[in-house]
Amino acid sequence: MLKLAPVYNNSNDEVRVVNLQAHSSIVTLDPDTIPTLVESPVLKKKIAADKDPVYKVQKMSYPLKGNWLIYGESFFKSFLSKLESRPIPGSKSGHVWSGMERPPTDFYLVGGRVDSNGDGTGDVYFKNYIPKKGDKSDNDRFIDDIQMNMVHFSLCTWPDIMEVEDPATGVVTRTAISSRKGERNDAVEYDLGAMKQETNTAKQGGDKKKPKHTHGER
Repeated sequence: MLKLAPVYNNSNDEVRVVNLQAHSSIVTLDPDTIPTLVESPVLKKKIAADKDPVYKVQKMSYPLKGNWLIYGESFFKSFLSKLESRPIPGSKSGHVWSGMERPPTDFYLVGGRVDSNGDGTGDVYFKNYIPKKGDKSDNDRFIDDIQMNMVHFSLCTWPDIMEVEDPATGVVTRTAISSRKGERNDAVEYDLGAMKQETNTAKQGGDKKKPKHTHGER
């Protein structure tokens, strides 16, 4: 019989980097099918003024393992719920930490969806909006890179963790059950990551244009 350990917050406020490795592209996934969850009037105005908005959608099948933790349905629902109050920032240069300096915001996680199978497994989608200008430079090269399927993504979070110990073996299973703070979704170098994800070929949203680049299974 399993014994449930108390839920605790990370006492050391340790950030977890959930490296999510893409292994193929979903050429048929239309970003318009993934809901935008952010209600920010500022961001809505920015997207409305963008004549060719570019989105990148990530898909992951859970539960996932990474950094000695299991990430399941409750965690991803919690992570996406933060979009109700604000967009989640991302850096095109990867994870940028320098003391207390605020990392750059080059694009935004603006939407997502959890498709549950009802048995603890399912799929989660993340919808990223890439504006024409980043924090300190334009995003032209970055947009080219994601349209050529050269970019992967990596979530950051301070998770709340639950431990379950098997008294027969002493094996402890650690599960991230929610995201408490520090959410980011940064772009990382291709094929660097601990978990698998799929990404669509980035396409302009709001219309039915054919993507500039089309990629099959890798």
